[in-house]
Amino acid sequence: MIEGVSVVICTYNGSKRIASVLDYLAKQRFEKAVNWEIILVDNASEDNTVEVARNAWNSGTIPLHIIPEPKKGLSNARGAGIRESHYNLVCFIDDDNWVNPIYIERIFDIMKSNPGVALLGGQGEAVFEGEEPKWFHEFQQAFAVGPQANKDGIMIHKSSFLYGAGLTLRKDVWNRIIEKGFTFCLSDRTGTSITSGGDAEMCYAIRLAGYDLYYDSKLTFKHYMPAGRMSVPYFIKLAGSFGKATAITDIYDSVLNNNKGIERVKVQNYFLALLYSVYNILLVLPAYFKNKLLKRDLIQPQFEFTYSVENLKQKLQLNRSYGNYVLSIKNAAWRNIHERLQVN
Repeated sequence: MIEGVSVVICTYNGSKRIASVLDYLAKQRFEKAVNWEIILVDNASEDNTVEVARNAWNSGTIPLHIIPEPKKGLSNARGAGIRESHYNLVCFIDDDNWVNPIYIERIFDIMKSNPGVALLGGQGEAVFEGEEPKWFHEFQQAFAVGPQANKDGIMIHKSSFLYGAGLTLRKDVWNRIIEKGFTFCLSDRTGTSITSGGDAEMCYAIRLAGYDLYYDSKLTFKHYMPAGRMSVPYFIKLAGSFGKATAITDIYDSVLNNNKGIERVKVQNYFLALLYSVYNILLVLPAYFKNKLLKRDLIQPQFEFTYSVENLKQKLQLNRSYGNYVLSIKNAAWRNIHERLQVN
């Protein structure tokens, strides 16, 4: 693998956003030579995103590669970007992320100094198109904003993961996992639909393979928040997508933490997993109904109720395939490949 950083920007109808993203990348500063490139993945856009990007990028020394990915979905687009990347470090910059001037070089330095790290994340800072909602700060993590750990360095807690915005992946590690048969059970957003979980699943897969996650608070970027996403109805839909995703990510978490007893069976046994979801709904139901009856506009009860209901609905939809997911994760050929490679 060639040392360097491939910046992958996945976009769907991003013509109004992409120029700003590229402008911030053009302002990157370096104290030493670092190979890097930009790969723009056009994920079935229906606007003039590609034309705007070509006109906006005027750095003659750093190449801008534009590739199409007709199959909609952020996970599909990221996969295409990884395949087309020329360097071993692949950094996913969303089409509404504005990275700081030392982002690329800092990625390169951290990953070079930590060969056991396969995923590196930073810290998003919200920039609002309109007024910041009063509730935003409490739930900012849902929008890939705010600190992702209490301190910089390798993330020790096995259940922690990094959000996808600004995330850097070690390509050779990912290729080994794919070669061993890994495929996504989840996907991130598809077109204008609200789906989630692909970034969390990637983190769990990396951990199960025996590699580390790393958080660095100096890897900062501004994350643009359009007014259309700063509504309570949108956020509650987002809560539902998180609930659906955890029907799968809870399995990863249980296997990764090697849970025993009731903590294991309430996730890895399908019928007990259903009962556990029902139990969670019953726990949050009183607060949800109280919020409704008193005509309050508290977000936490709405979030928890929608999250729990969608989690149960997803498990019911999975039905018999739920057990197959459990077995595929428990018996995955890519588990602990890092340790096996070290032994060899």
